[in-house]
Amino acid sequence: MPDSLAALNAMDLKVPDVILMALEGPDAAVYQAVLRFTVANLARHAHIPLVAIVGQGGESWRRALDSRLDSVLHTPLRPGELYATLARWLDLSPLAGQAPDEPLPPRWRRACIDGDVQEYERALARQDIANMVHFAHRAKGAALVLHADQAAELADRLELAARGYAPLQLDETQRTLAALKVAIARHFD
Repeated sequence: MPDSLAALNAMDLKVPDVILMALEGPDAAVYQAVLRFTVANLARHAHIPLVAIVGQGGESWRRALDSRLDSVLHTPLRPGELYATLARWLDLSPLAGQAPDEPLPPRWRRACIDGDVQEYERALARQDIANMVHFAHRAKGAALVLHADQAAELADRLELAARGYAPLQLDETQRTLAALKVAIARHFD
């Protein structure tokens, strides 16, 4: 979901089994989102587990929200840890054919981050700010998990620009996007 309000509206139509939320900061919207989910749980008289994925900037938010979180995962995510956490809340069958901490094959990791960058590029062409923020954030998260620091910095620059915190002119945005693609390619070479 592009933001917490969209997620809450979607929950009115179909209640999820679990919520994964990235805690990055400093961003008061994160705190507000967790409070909204808590209130929604109370209003429903049901409990939807809230699992936080904490990045480098989210530790202070995790401490502030700890009593409202059901589980906490730290980036970079390890597949086995993610699976074990989700298995606590979902009816998941045991892993087969892959060791719990075995990383995804490089072509899959590359496909994930490339897909986010392509979606960002499509959103940029439509000037769809919500999706620009969403996919730049996802690309940044993927780059952090991959330890692709330069790519993470460039994706962060695109996200901050889309959020309006550090605006870029269109030509600067396009140069940053091109540099992000180059950084990703170099990381996988």
